[in-house]
Amino acid sequence: MKTGYMRAFQDKGVQQKIGVSSVEEGWRWWIRWHEARFLEMIAAGISYKEIWPERMVDGDYSQIVDLLKWCGLEWSEQIIPMVEPLLWKGKQLKNKNR
Repeated sequence: MKTGYMRAFQDKGVQQKIGVSSVEEGWRWWIRWHEARFLEMIAAGISYKEIWPERMVDGDYSQIVDLLKWCGLEWSEQIIPMVEPLLWKGKQLKNKNR
């Protein structure tokens, strides 16, 4: 949930390299590129788990619990205090948009 890359498409050089003319178009390009890669991996039969970070922002850790079990690890409530600080930006944005 690190977000340093969020400024990537503000750089005009980056925009030029990918053939877009705005930050918004840059993010649309990024989404399409990643969707295509995910579809290729799924079609190739990879074993994967889908995780939606906004659920953690809402306090729902069920997907993380499932992921840990899938990896052969155990869930512990002690994980939450380590994860919570990483979610503060998402929580602020969500509360602002309410």
